Amino acid sequence: MPYSGPDDKSLPSNVKKKSKGKRKQWIAIFNSTFKACKKKGGKKKTCDSKAFKVANGVLKEKSMDNIVATVVEGLRKIIRDITGEQIEARAISIPDAYDKIRKLLREAEPTEWYWITDLYIDDKEMFAVVAREGELFKLPFSFVNDEITIGELSRVVIEFKEIAERSFRIMRQKDGTIRWMLIAGTSVLNRQGEIDSTKLFDSMIEHAISEDEYPYLDFFHLGEKFRMGVADYIARDGVVLIAAGLFEDNPVANAMIKAYETDPDYWGASNTFRATSPPEMLEVATDISIPVYNEGIWDAIAILPEENACSLFTAISQSVLKERFMDKRIVSALTKLAGDDEEAAEEFIGMVDEVNRDVKDSDVIHRDEPSQEESTEEEGSPGEKESSEEETIEGESLETEFELDKEAISQIATQVADSDAVTGFMQTVKEAVEQLSGSVSDLQVISAASVRSSEKVLQRLDVLEKSDEDKQREWENDIPRNQKVRLTTTYRPSRDSTKGDNEKELSLTELASETLANIK
Repeated sequence: MPYSGPDDKSLPSNVKKKSKGKRKQWIAIFNSTFKACKKKGGKKKTCDSKAFKVANGVLKEKSMDNIVATVVEGLRKIIRDITGEQIEARAISIPDAYDKIRKLLREAEPTEWYWITDLYIDDKEMFAVVAREGELFKLPFSFVNDEITIGELSRVVIEFKEIAERSFRIMRQKDGTIRWMLIAGTSVLNRQGEIDSTKLFDSMIEHAISEDEYPYLDFFHLGEKFRMGVADYIARDGVVLIAAGLFEDNPVANAMIKAYETDPDYWGASNTFRATSPPEMLEVATDISIPVYNEGIWDAIAILPEENACSLFTAISQSVLKERFMDKRIVSALTKLAGDDEEAAEEFIGMVDEVNRDVKDSDVIHRDEPSQEESTEEEGSPGEKESSEEETIEGESLETEFELDKEAISQIATQVADSDAVTGFMQTVKEAVEQLSGSVSDLQVISAASVRSSEKVLQRLDVLEKSDEDKQREWENDIPRNQKVRLTTTYRPSRDSTKGDNEKELSLTELASETLANIK
């Protein structure tokens, strides 16, 4: 519902805590998004949800801007302390470009919401890829006197479409245990602008089975302390990664079961995996590439609010079973896992089929690596292979359009600040700052030691250049007064050994008598 102003009593509690200026901004974005959604025939509940996500996303984005600005300024100071020089403005204009371009776009069209997905710089031009209402645009920019100027937006012939039907299912079994089945991921472009390919899914499954290290189920990626169970079945069907297991009997799992039964559409799934090889860059349009991960180790699956899930098509919802496309072996395994609850198994299988069907029927961007069996079949059909190659060549000359639901784009903003990519970037920057700080301290210690050594050398040179008299005098001055040796000197005039002719030598007796006479 639209809001009247910053003092509207019906504002969400988190918005009421913001400053008046931020409340005004939030309301303007919310009302604009809600109005646009209703104009296109959207339902009130759906439009409310979209408007909330977009408005909240902008507030989070601004918070991230402040964090990045603080980090950049800290790096400037550290480098200035080390080199003694101020960094040139041009040297940091690229990291600042995101923020400056966003501000220029907002000034140009304050009622529209933009998200910069990436910046591209080469010898020929510099441009940003900008998302708006489910579409991608190319925005050229340039530097003029260390300031950024932007050109005209031009549409990129590529869109990303999010499909509505996704799946998760909980089943209570006869023995009292509760089983979960879910779509853990899909090999389509996710909200981080990356693709987890089917080759990655196969790699994770192979490692889990061979090493007996199945992923555990936790809440919101909070780790072992919030563990709710461990997968006992994992498989891939088409572009869909499937996992199933039993809930453990603990407070977190019990609360999750209750929350799911109250509102199953609220929850989604997200993977945690460790990439074991660098991503492959897939070109989706001219000069625009996205990373595709092909190898990794599967650590965990998280249940969390669907809007926070990275992978698309993983929300927990229900579907209707249509014509079955799933691998028969996977159907058999899931049916056996479900036990007596055949209806639940059929419903889950229908959900997986629905995702694969929607991905296949639409031109959503995805990376589907053929399995070994599929590859063998292709190799055994030369005629089909030649035909496929011809179709590929023809397809390269055609423009392809992919559609993207606006909700997916609006949710990107709310995900970026909490995404693994941004978190990893901030951690890397933090470690770099700490490392640079340590280097500064080490350099200061080394510098102080060098100064002390130089002073000692100069002192020794001064000592070597002094005369013996100066050294003796300095040595005597350094002796405490009460320890100085005092020498008593008696002066006796020398006696002339030559005697006159008339003088005679007196005997000792005569000399004594003469002395006594003088005393009297």
